[in-house]
Amino acid sequence: MNSQVDWKTRLREIINEGGGEPFAVEPRHLNRIQPEHITDTFVEFTLERHRHIFGEQTLGEPSSGFVPTQQRFRLEFATDKLELISEDYQEPVIDWDLIMAGEGEILADAIFSDVKEDMERSSDPKNRTKWEASAKQRVSQLDFTGTIDILPAGCSPSVIAEYRERLLDHLLNQISFYFEEEAE
Repeated sequence: MNSQVDWKTRLREIINEGGGEPFAVEPRHLNRIQPEHITDTFVEFTLERHRHIFGEQTLGEPSSGFVPTQQRFRLEFATDKLELISEDYQEPVIDWDLIMAGEGEILADAIFSDVKEDMERSSDPKNRTKWEASAKQRVSQLDFTGTIDILPAGCSPSVIAEYRERLLDHLLNQISFYFEEEAE
């Protein structure tokens, strides 16, 4: 098996038979595989992955927040065994505007609704400082334990602190907008 076409054909068969499952390598990845070293007994190749920082499926394309990862594999021709040799991680690439326009906005809207309910029951519902204090308290109480547990390798937990900070900024902007609307 000397030609690149032959090993790629065999790799496709192995993946279709489930040999790529332990590494989440699927047929859709084949066009992104870059051969590094080909011999008569094996081929080594790399696959660039884009693992989302919050565990969402990226379907082969970079997303709002991901860790670029170079995975190096070896395919042994004698055994048809696929082996992960190494993973190299780059710094996370995060489009905070896109994250905040998606899941961040949904979470901020839910917190804003809770803050609004708190303030409607308050003795001073027009006190903006109390609104902001309530928002800060609710954001600080958010439990991101599950999110921290699913951060991909190469992604620092400090991403959660930054997300929390951006969430609070977004929420405080919502409160400002609310008070501007109420003043009109």
